[in-house]
Amino acid sequence: MILEEYKGQGIGSRLLMLILERYKTVRQIVLMTEQTEKTINFYKKNGMIKVEDYNCVAFVRFNGN
Repeated sequence: MILEEYKGQGIGSRLLMLILERYKTVRQIVLMTEQTEKTINFYKKNGMIKVEDYNCVAFVRFNGN
């Protein structure tokens, strides 16, 4: 979501931190995103943990398109 010329400046991390702070009283936060090494590294760097690391599985159902 960050324009390429602005990546690496901490903008994405700051936005994620603001969202997590806003919802800090929510017990469980689930994020779905692309499974690329770059994306995985970004979220891990920001304290997110893959569900498989908890011996869990996630399911999704899309209706429509």
